[in-house]
Amino acid sequence: MTRRANVAVRRNGEVTLYDARGDADVLQRRVFWGPDAAETYAISHPTVEDGAWCDELSAEAGMALDFDAKTVVLFGGDRISVQPYRSVFVGLMEKLWRRWGWKVRWAELGLARVVSQLGVDPAVVSSSELGMLPTSTQLRSRLGSRHFITTIITELRSLDRCDRVADLGAADLMLMGPSLLEAVEALPGLDSIGADPSESGWGAPSFLDTDPGRWPGAVTSSLVLDRRSRRIIYSGVALYGELQRQRALWKDSGWCFDYLGTMGCEFCAHFRRQGRAIPADLKSHACSDLASEAELVQEIADFLFDREGSQPGSDIESMTRRFGWALAGWWHHDC
Repeated sequence: MTRRANVAVRRNGEVTLYDARGDADVLQRRVFWGPDAAETYAISHPTVEDGAWCDELSAEAGMALDFDAKTVVLFGGDRISVQPYRSVFVGLMEKLWRRWGWKVRWAELGLARVVSQLGVDPAVVSSSELGMLPTSTQLRSRLGSRHFITTIITELRSLDRCDRVADLGAADLMLMGPSLLEAVEALPGLDSIGADPSESGWGAPSFLDTDPGRWPGAVTSSLVLDRRSRRIIYSGVALYGELQRQRALWKDSGWCFDYLGTMGCEFCAHFRRQGRAIPADLKSHACSDLASEAELVQEIADFLFDREGSQPGSDIESMTRRFGWALAGWWHHDC
């Protein structure tokens, strides 16, 4: 499947779609500087003559530049899309764009959110129509094969609570449908991490041997399975099509679920949502939420002014002169 990015501009009710394939890692850098810069970036790409969007599984970045609503919606980029960097990046960008009366929104559900800003039905880009999502049986067979912790799960029963870990993302776990209720019971407990694989039946990531406090930072999603109220709450990255498939799979199960999107450090957020303290032996893990604002802004500035990237040096100097204040703490103050 071709890895692609779509950008679109709406003006006076007319939508023009552009093919920005190959720009997944630079889109945010180019459009940060305001509506004019974003439009210049968009029209530098070839138009998509038939108006057909790429699907959400192949889209790694996207943008809707809506002049009619004075709103820009965007997503993508391995560096900026991760919390807490994303929130700071969007905050910086929104303070800048506010000078022209614009709103900045991050597309939590990726391309589906981008197209909906332009009045397009998200089903147009939905992965649920592609027949490409794995089946419940396929997902169950993969569970325990990666041996890499990506999800922390808390299972609540009437008299007890059990914390478990999984090597599939929460969105994939939910795509198992009601079979998840049985599968989760075979997952290793949080207290089994570091145990002898021959005894636990599950091999922990190799880096745990050298840095036990580091692994929670690799958790990208979390799930609370409450058997008392027959409710599931989960967070992490999910696609629009995945959510539609999940709703269909769980529709007649008697269970309901809430999708919370993505947080900062998913491991810490999981315990905060439950009003619980992080296990004492894991409190000192390298949590990205603990990075200072200065550190976050510096990393974003390094990304925006990447002299080794595709942005010409003269453009960098020009943007620094015009908008350098946007990276100097000004976003904290109302204008």
